[in-house]
Amino acid sequence: MDLTDERRAQLANKGKRLYQKYCGLNGRSDCADSFAEYHALRGEYEVVTDFLDFLRDVITTETDPAKIAMTEDLIERVEGLLDDS
Repeated sequence: MDLTDERRAQLANKGKRLYQKYCGLNGRSDCADSFAEYHALRGEYEVVTDFLDFLRDVITTETDPAKIAMTEDLIERVEGLLDDS
């Protein structure tokens, strides 16, 4: 499925907001996982890879060890979605 650049940017921002919600709840929310899974199931792999790129950037700038660990776990789960496709 082809996405316009505008739609892809909107989805990238949505992924970032869901990540912030995920970490704000100390990782007890599955909305970031669900976001990635939904787009993988729709075949919108560029959305999933954009989200992974964002998560990898977070790892390089985050200083809180707990958030780094949560983000690393999230990255593994999201990468698993791409492996399953």
